[in-house]
Amino acid sequence: MSDHGNLSAWIFESARRHGDAQRPALTQGERSVSYASLEDTVAKLAGALRELGLVEGERVAIVMRDTIEAVTSILGVIHCGGVAVPLSELATADDLVEHLVQCEAAMV
Repeated sequence: MSDHGNLSAWIFESARRHGDAQRPALTQGERSVSYASLEDTVAKLAGALRELGLVEGERVAIVMRDTIEAVTSILGVIHCGGVAVPLSELATADDLVEHLVQCEAAMV
């Protein structure tokens, strides 16, 4: 799978090009993550998804609160060519099942 030409690759290349790699990419309350740290984590997640057999274009459901980790997860899926499907962690079990069936997620 190619990680060129997608949103995550563009974000990190732009940060490097403008010398912003150490600047905060994400902030939540008192926590922040630099572009360089985010890129490293996203690359590791993308690699793990590839090792688990994610095929380019497959959907990955992400059920998380709105956190730095959720954004990181979405970017990791995109980085390896998958399609991130964010789902609300507040959804009922029945609603989650329905969404998972409808989106045909290969992974959750």
